[in-house]
Amino acid sequence: RMHAAWTLEGLGAATPETVRAALKDPHPQVRIAAIRISETLFKAGDGTLGHDIRNMISDPDEKVVIQAMMTAKLLKWPDQSKLLADAMASNKSRGVQEIGTQLKKAGAMAPRKVTAEQMASYERGQVIYSSLCFSCHGADGTGTEIPGNQLLAPALKDSEVITGHHGMSVRTLLHGLTGPIDGVSYPGEMISMESNGDQWIADVLSYCRNGFGNTAGFISKEQVAKVRAQTKEREKPWTIEELRAEAPQELANREAWKLSSSHGSKTLDGCVDGKLETSFVTGAPKRKGMWIQVELPEPMLVSGIKLDASPSPKNAPENWQVFVSMDGKEWGLPVAKGKPVAPRQEGDKLIDIKFPEHSARFVRFVQNGHARHHNWSIHELHVLGREPID
Repeated sequence: RMHAAWTLEGLGAATPETVRAALKDPHPQVRIAAIRISETLFKAGDGTLGHDIRNMISDPDEKVVIQAMMTAKLLKWPDQSKLLADAMASNKSRGVQEIGTQLKKAGAMAPRKVTAEQMASYERGQVIYSSLCFSCHGADGTGTEIPGNQLLAPALKDSEVITGHHGMSVRTLLHGLTGPIDGVSYPGEMISMESNGDQWIADVLSYCRNGFGNTAGFISKEQVAKVRAQTKEREKPWTIEELRAEAPQELANREAWKLSSSHGSKTLDGCVDGKLETSFVTGAPKRKGMWIQVELPEPMLVSGIKLDASPSPKNAPENWQVFVSMDGKEWGLPVAKGKPVAPRQEGDKLIDIKFPEHSARFVRFVQNGHARHHNWSIHELHVLGREPID
């Protein structure tokens, strides 16, 4: 019955009468399908099912209630807030409460500009996550707790797999993830989602990378397609060790780099000697346009920079931009930019910058902050990358 209803929707033959009949079906999955099919009719301008869908927040099955809540949110009904509140007040099941809380916070993205296409991807991913992923990873991305003070699956907030190089998360969705993560085992093993399309995977990962307080970049369907082609022979889930090995690494041959800078050139070796007590320092107050540049021995696929300024927090770079080039002359637009919060005390985290892979031999970091009484310094500098695949 469910597949018949979706077939009618796909043929453009679904009607309000079809949906109303399915909304009364004894099986909750058929009722859920009916609510989702109603979205097509609403988007086509037929709003006659509004009262019927609103009544579904009183359904005895919590999953049906959740779908009604998500449909109200997706269609941006003016009374969606009241519907969410009514559903949460009348149904105390954990699923309704957690999804209701998440939907109230829906759209809370990182405070930065996104394109209309990226926002659409984020919103589609949110629907996928709220209907599928939340049960293991939690409505707020912190993992679902189970008896024994344990999480059913890893948290996605601040997750290395989610916020790191995009290949890690794409590989995980395509083929699954098995085994412990840093010594912690999870009952809810991640299964393969390979049967879903490239856009579907890009959408849900883009939501996870920009929801829950994460501020990683968006993933495109083209990036997913590329990883899918590279891993098409894979027949088993990944382990975390394998994912880390596939991701870009800190380039190890720093002694072979040629460093240059706009200021403080005599101290350049201090940021690549492996010692936090030494540093590169400009010797002049921070001001717009100061830069440090790395020339690699050969072109690499570069995808990030790590800077450690924690021993001198007031001298941390601000308002930065990252540029890459093959010849050191043609730079193009910045591949990354932002306003990181400067470390405030010794031992704070690295300033960890990720960007899409670019073939490059030259990497230039520009800081545009201004401070009359503070120099700009870096105690350790790393470039993330890997050798191009022939």
